[in-house]
Amino acid sequence: MGSAGIASKARGLLNINGFYDHLIAFVQNMVDVGLLNKQNQEMLLVADNIEELVAKMELYEAPSVPKWLDKERS
Repeated sequence: MGSAGIASKARGLLNINGFYDHLIAFVQNMVDVGLLNKQNQEMLLVADNIEELVAKMELYEAPSVPKWLDKERS
């Protein structure tokens, strides 16, 4: 995958009426226990209305996160 890989794409979660609250808490727990990097968590854009989510996605700038797997090391 080139420099515009999946990690550079915005991912949005439209959390209408708190539908995904448990999923969001689960992701937070993954960060809390060290299974997920905080930087990766912040790549998930969450809003409870479409206007806010679209605005977040338009302003999104992907962080520089190292790959999980390195083909050279496998």
